[in-house]
Amino acid sequence: MKGMITTVPTAKFLEIPEGESGDYRISRFVITEEKAERYNFRNAIRFQSGRDVRPGEYTALHHKGSLLMSDTDAERLDHFDFYRNCFGEVLITGLGLGLITAACASKSRVHGVTVIEKAQEVIDLVAPTLLSQFKDLTIVHADAFTWKPNGTSSRFNAVWHDIWHTFNEVVYEEQKRLHRRYGHWLQKPHMQDSWGRQFMLRQKRHGIWV
Repeated sequence: MKGMITTVPTAKFLEIPEGESGDYRISRFVITEEKAERYNFRNAIRFQSGRDVRPGEYTALHHKGSLLMSDTDAERLDHFDFYRNCFGEVLITGLGLGLITAACASKSRVHGVTVIEKAQEVIDLVAPTLLSQFKDLTIVHADAFTWKPNGTSSRFNAVWHDIWHTFNEVVYEEQKRLHRRYGHWLQKPHMQDSWGRQFMLRQKRHGIWV
């Protein structure tokens, strides 16, 4: 269908309430027809038309007034390949608004989801809604760079890292560290990827960083 945007699906029952906890805030915002047209026009000029947005009401997560993420189609699209292919026991580093967590937990091929989140404030804002909907979900307050699974039998089939909100060489190197670290807890068959990694690999090949 013309104009269709394929993204991580929206769980209709998942609506993270607005609120504040410490330096973090969740709020609603509206993208008008005019704003969507301007945003999509800029993307077309930059040859990024696949990251279009549609008019509507969305939810955003802020830290100290700065936007960390939202649930627009463009951001959902960033997670789509992992959502489409994930299976078995899934590990996610970074809770955010719970978009990819809810989507993965809703899949019949997924047996359980574990999420590692460093900020207790984000857990306080988002976890109650998620935990009320999904029984095979575990949310752990920990740093993704130091956390270790309990017991030697903890293994995962699919791992997704999403603890950043920008692209640069530092993020690229941190992703490499996490891939090496969590490679120890993968079981066959398996997959592991990070937010924006393929985009940054292309940028690196061309000697360009955003």
